[in-house]
Amino acid sequence: MTREEALVRAAIDHWARLAVLEPLHNEFIGPIDCPLCIEYHGDCRNCPVMKKTGVSCCGCTPYAEAERARYNDCSKDEQKACNLKEVEFLLTLLPKGRQ
Repeated sequence: MTREEALVRAAIDHWARLAVLEPLHNEFIGPIDCPLCIEYHGDCRNCPVMKKTGVSCCGCTPYAEAERARYNDCSKDEQKACNLKEVEFLLTLLPKGRQ
């Protein structure tokens, strides 16, 4: 497994915890706790998210919707659904057959 794949898998785990609303400690939505953001923040060009979307800061992903749901006090069900969309997106970053 490459380092990039390991980071994507760690990001999937992060968002999966958020999707079931069982974060670790004070884990939250945003670049501070996302393994990909920790690795690539400040230089998104090498991030697999930007490689796929062509947009920095997780633009063109479900991230903004998940962030809005969390910080606008949407229902827990809506937060879960938005976080799950991010998990589904991140799964598309894994090599085919290894999802």
